[in-house]
Amino acid sequence: MKIGDRVRVVKGSEQGIVTKILQGGLVEIEIEDGFQIPVLAKELVVVSAQEANYFHGADVPTPPATIKTDATKSIKSQQEDIFLSFKEINDKVVALYLINTLPNTLLFTFSEQKDTDYHPLTYGTIQPQEAFKIKEYQVQQMNNWPEFLIQYLRYSPTQQQLPAAQTQSFHIKAAAYHKAFKATPVLGGNSHLFPFKKSGTTQKITQPFFKDETVPAAKFVKPAQKVDLHFEEIPGVEKDYPDSDKMKLQMHYFENQLDAAIAAGMAEITFIHGVGNQTLRLNIHKYLSQHAAVAYFKDAHKEKFGYGATLVQLK
Repeated sequence: MKIGDRVRVVKGSEQGIVTKILQGGLVEIEIEDGFQIPVLAKELVVVSAQEANYFHGADVPTPPATIKTDATKSIKSQQEDIFLSFKEINDKVVALYLINTLPNTLLFTFSEQKDTDYHPLTYGTIQPQEAFKIKEYQVQQMNNWPEFLIQYLRYSPTQQQLPAAQTQSFHIKAAAYHKAFKATPVLGGNSHLFPFKKSGTTQKITQPFFKDETVPAAKFVKPAQKVDLHFEEIPGVEKDYPDSDKMKLQMHYFENQLDAAIAAGMAEITFIHGVGNQTLRLNIHKYLSQHAAVAYFKDAHKEKFGYGATLVQLK
């Protein structure tokens, strides 16, 4: 089982794509509604193309073994390259991945730039034939997407000299985006796929590739003791925000406020999430159960909120 495999929960109906290998025998899978959930690897099975075709009909074609389809040729022709992949979660949201099909380990930094505003997003390493999820984007806001800047090194233990760093930039336009829908290595299926140019801008490295000072420290504002996660209470939210994406925004706001509380040295914080169908509460509790900075959490203020609030005690 590896990143990019489509898997199914043995004792449930959930299916998804493996996005991260966690500790303790856990893997993270992204299910169809875009949420990432941790599952024990022993409780998952890899879904074969034939099984996927059986359950999902013609959405997942399974060509005869003796016939080389255009998709097969496309994937083979893409070997030993680096790609940006925009994989559809639903008709409104895509997940951006960095894919490495090189025989080398890839060391990278990933940033956004819009006009003169430069925003470092993440950095890391990607092994050969693996993918790294960067972020999710709204398709309807494509015209406002930033320029994507990637600085990277191709690393191999056998190298005698440190290679030059290279930089690639992508400014995605709608016409090119829709034309780029094709078979995708590592992740499988189709996505909007953009290969790196064979020779990016190079620069001689005179300092460590990852410098702490290149990424400004995040500025946290100490949150209130009680944080209301109801959608209408989240600051700066557009009124016409799609209903299908409201849960993601609530989870993002929750994670941001939790990080701010930890950074501010707070001992505890309460999140008011409401009762509803319990989905938001369950996702919050699942997230808290794996957070290293959380001592414990429990339902709070039952006399006022019922089961609509969670108290988090921080370490």
